[in-house]
Amino acid sequence: MDNKHKNDKITIRKEAIESSTQAVCHDNDGDFEEAIKLYTNAVEKLNLLSKIDDNKYNAEIYHKKANEYSERISVLKKGGGVKHYEKLNDRLGSFIQTEIHKVKLSDVAGLVKAKEILEEAINLPIKFPQLYVGKRKPWKTILLYGVRYYLIIIFNRQLVLVKPI
Repeated sequence: MDNKHKNDKITIRKEAIESSTQAVCHDNDGDFEEAIKLYTNAVEKLNLLSKIDDNKYNAEIYHKKANEYSERISVLKKGGGVKHYEKLNDRLGSFIQTEIHKVKLSDVAGLVKAKEILEEAINLPIKFPQLYVGKRKPWKTILLYGVRYYLIIIFNRQLVLVKPI
């Protein structure tokens, strides 16, 4: 490979990196029109690199990245930017109950073994922190299900009720 060809490839690669980096920044900031322009530029450069690079491994990586950016462009053109995820979060938020219920394990009839396991999972790390050193860690999350179509999640020692979708 001659020096001119090598220098051209390096220049194109730098331009592709610069365009894609700026595109991601604009995408994250919500400036989708500019992100589309920059993604398009990056796709053109990456496609060119995939054709002129002699290394098949590099060419395949350039091609995959160009396809990723092309998919992102089509999502943005359909109006599916970050604001789309915010709308989705708002809709999902309506399924999560934020009320705190004063339910104790003693209020639950039966399920003795399950209640013992819950008591141990919640209380032992607090009462005996010396047991949970090194690789031994206390449970972070406990998922229970079946209570009138709700999921009960104990997360960081707090009870969360989630209504399934």
